[in-house]
Amino acid sequence: MTKSITVEFYEIVLKTRNKRQVEGMLPPPIDHVNVFSAFSLLAAHPNLIGSYFDYSNSDFRTTLEHIAAGPDKINLVIGFYDKTAINRTMRNTQDGSENVQKRAVYEAVKHFCHCVIKRTDDPLVAHIGIEKLTGCPASRINKTLKGLFKLLQEIAPNSEGVFQISNPDGATNQDGTDDISTFVLAPSIYPMCSEYLQEAILNGRFNKLRLKGRKHTLDDPTNKLEYLQAELDFKVTPLGVDETPMNYLQTALAAIHRNNLQLSNIKTFALIENEDTGQEQSVELATGNELNSAFVLRKRFDPTAGRKAYPDNTQINQVFLSEIWRLFI
Repeated sequence: MTKSITVEFYEIVLKTRNKRQVEGMLPPPIDHVNVFSAFSLLAAHPNLIGSYFDYSNSDFRTTLEHIAAGPDKINLVIGFYDKTAINRTMRNTQDGSENVQKRAVYEAVKHFCHCVIKRTDDPLVAHIGIEKLTGCPASRINKTLKGLFKLLQEIAPNSEGVFQISNPDGATNQDGTDDISTFVLAPSIYPMCSEYLQEAILNGRFNKLRLKGRKHTLDDPTNKLEYLQAELDFKVTPLGVDETPMNYLQTALAAIHRNNLQLSNIKTFALIENEDTGQEQSVELATGNELNSAFVLRKRFDPTAGRKAYPDNTQINQVFLSEIWRLFI
């Protein structure tokens, strides 16, 4: 078992969407639902344990293995099965003999991704710590959650505040039925920025954001130009009194991407003042509007420290869940 488990931290929200995307249709009356209400409903349906989702022509599979909801935290374990993993070779260090463990056609290498969701002061936003697994990025965990809530809606479609909302005034439709709006859930996770970025924002060294990209559609009837290579710099205002570094960065990224002059293949850079030289440093921050993994808040724990050997992440491991919770504190 590895002596260092890495955990990545994100904000998680549950956005609402119309079941059918029809032009001109009004959006749902609420744009987010209570995170803990939705996950508690999921935990109340243990029949969904074992539900699976296939990716990349069934080379990868994720499953719901465990969920337990409490008042302030939710423990969640997602199974990850990889059919592309190489065969393992075990070598006897005494006599040099080897034993190759070959996968059969339908076998996959098994890992479990341990996650913990923590309540915040805002019921529409929670924090989630996700065990980092090679081959199973946080985006795949998010897709798995989307699939689970889709299955949950088939079982409990009339769950008030999760998949539907009644008119608060008690109004009825023309036929006398209750005025109820229904919707689907779209989980979204946003990286919590690393300590390096937080420190730069808090100390006023985060000066500018830069977009680099291309513009292929040009006003050029003679077809003399192929594309425009553009670099846009945006001066950012200092951190507000009531803002956190994470909210500050998210709103700044959203703002510059709304003003990207329709560029494509965009890369985002932060211009940060070097603490020693005072010169601006260009640091690639994101592809599109998502933080690169290098700038996601990460913490680590040693699962063996002061303990007997425990099972690793090929099965539900309460030690891992406890340690991830401890990292929040």
